[in-house]
Amino acid sequence: MHRNFRYLWLLLLAITMSACARVSTKAPLIVSPLAGIRMQGPVHAYILDAGWHTGWALPSSTFLHVLPQLKPFFPKARELMVGWGNRRFYMARNPGIIVGLEALWPSRSVVLIQGIRRKSWKTALSHHVHLYPISLNKHQMLLLVQYIAHYIRATHGQPLHPKARPWYPHGWFFRSTGTYDAFHTCNTWTAASLKFMGFPVHPSGIIFAGQVVSAWRHIVKATINSAGREH
Repeated sequence: MHRNFRYLWLLLLAITMSACARVSTKAPLIVSPLAGIRMQGPVHAYILDAGWHTGWALPSSTFLHVLPQLKPFFPKARELMVGWGNRRFYMARNPGIIVGLEALWPSRSVVLIQGIRRKSWKTALSHHVHLYPISLNKHQMLLLVQYIAHYIRATHGQPLHPKARPWYPHGWFFRSTGTYDAFHTCNTWTAASLKFMGFPVHPSGIIFAGQVVSAWRHIVKATINSAGREH
């Protein structure tokens, strides 16, 4: 029994260590300041919820101004869908159960960025995708792009090479510095981006898309209550 307890303790220790080492020391992309861009009011961003997966929908003009290295890949995009996930699962068109189970263990990841060229870009999304609006000021938008850039692996002084062009139209997969596992999913990644921008979100323990949506609801409620107190 003592031996079994020792094995259980070692397993928990390994999980804790893997959860702590989320981002490697590979060089992230270099971001440009937002000072050179004129912004009329807040940036209209959206948390994208595809049922099991969450990410971001962001205006391409602002995003690409901060990350000019990505401009050649999205020359005509009006809106960018940005997500992060397990490399094998995310890149597979039909991943299957085995690949899904493998994703539960610490594994390599990718960032998917998909450009939508239509002016009415929301009509290009699948019917099961839901968008949750969130207004960002200039500083918050810069922090969000910095957060995303930190997860895109790059080599200083070298051109950015994507991992692959996915089956998603007008999209690219980029190698990521992050480690994916059962306790650090795409939804943990989205929640952590909210915290990075200064929103009152605790990403630890957030695994499912519904938890991200709940965090968004708390942010909206807190924003409304704050506005009411100011008046």
